[in-house]
Amino acid sequence: MAPTTPAGSPDSGGPGARSPALSAGERAEYELLRRQASVRHRRARVAGSSVLLLLTLLLAPLAVVAA
Repeated sequence: MAPTTPAGSPDSGGPGARSPALSAGERAEYELLRRQASVRHRRARVAGSSVLLLLTLLLAPLAVVAA
């Protein structure tokens, strides 16, 4: 099936899909959202790694006894 939009149209994601530069307010909001997302992801990584480390420390003695 052939695509319905030509390759150079703005909504195709092709080479013609360049968005205009952000204004100062938009740029500040974008940076704020990026910072908030990185903090949220960092907290999730720390929590996940803590759970995995705790699980490892709890199961390691059982593995030694079973072997």
